[in-house]
Amino acid sequence: MWGAADLDAASEGVWWAGIDPAPTWLDLARDYSEEWTHQQHIRDATRRPRLTDAVFIDAALETFARALPHVYRDAPVAGASVVVVAVHGDGRDQSWALWREPMGWTLIHARPPAPTAAIAMPADMFWRLATGGIEPGQVRRMAQVQGNPDLAEPGLHIVAVVR
Repeated sequence: MWGAADLDAASEGVWWAGIDPAPTWLDLARDYSEEWTHQQHIRDATRRPRLTDAVFIDAALETFARALPHVYRDAPVAGASVVVVAVHGDGRDQSWALWREPMGWTLIHARPPAPTAAIAMPADMFWRLATGGIEPGQVRRMAQVQGNPDLAEPGLHIVAVVR
């Protein structure tokens, strides 16, 4: 089905990304990330190695990051602000920057020199947070937060799955 799909065409909404209708590629990515998460849970339960090869995990993490602008939609900010969310471990060193623009937050791949707030955590923690497998309070105690803690807070409440 996906092989024949027009990936830029409008598709079902992805509520946790705040996009309705969403482009087909995001609907596909949502499906993939849900299947990948189920696979991780099965592997955890059966004590098997997780799917942490770049070909598997990068697409899942990138999909989860698509929820960040929606998570920040009500963040109280004045003026220009930038929030960086970075993940590391499992061979990962990825980051996303959220730029506050007049119409809302925009997600880009960049690491600005002086963000307003920054959050860094292991990749394993990021995907568990995004899928409800770890509580924001636990992440708050374990993640590295720099800059404005109030502006970092919404990033600790990311949801990127249907609950």
